[in-house]
Amino acid sequence: MQKQIFTESNLQFKFNSNWKIKKYDEHPFYQAMSGVGMSAVDFVGIHPSEKLLLMEVKNFKSRSEKENLRTLEKLEGDSPLLLEILEEKVEETQKGIQAISQYLHKKWWCRTRFQLLDHPALQSYLLSIDRLFWMKAHQILRDFPNQVQLILWLELPEEMEAQRKFLQENLSKNHFESLPNAKIWSIERHDTFVEVK
Repeated sequence: MQKQIFTESNLQFKFNSNWKIKKYDEHPFYQAMSGVGMSAVDFVGIHPSEKLLLMEVKNFKSRSEKENLRTLEKLEGDSPLLLEILEEKVEETQKGIQAISQYLHKKWWCRTRFQLLDHPALQSYLLSIDRLFWMKAHQILRDFPNQVQLILWLELPEEMEAQRKFLQENLSKNHFESLPNAKIWSIERHDTFVEVK
């Protein structure tokens, strides 16, 4: 099974081939919008089972003591700054995906090909077409919000690991009620669709 390999924050991510993955914050569509101050998550992915992945990576390991103090400030408090930043990135990513889809929907050939995504045999191939990927991402966001999986990939120095449980509780309770599948993962704690080193 061929894997898609990406590097982010000094970590290498290998996604299973049944996922179609885009490095959103480096994609030309996002680059065109970032000039107006929009932020973005690192990865957007689609699984043929109508699942959408939004993933942000933060690697705070191997930083200086001074940097670690600033990191700790982002992790503490009733509404941690890190989660507020993530919330903004997710909201603006969703707006960006919607804007991309609306732009593409104006093109008749995009609309015509998009209808072919209803055929399971063609779906994997069609999702590899960049423009159809973004239209499908918007459709899942709009029609199947419970199928959106938000992941904060968080690598912490050992002395900050105690913050992880608090952040996970805060993630779903205070920040992402509309995305019940929000999770915090790390190299030690994750599912099988992605390998990291």
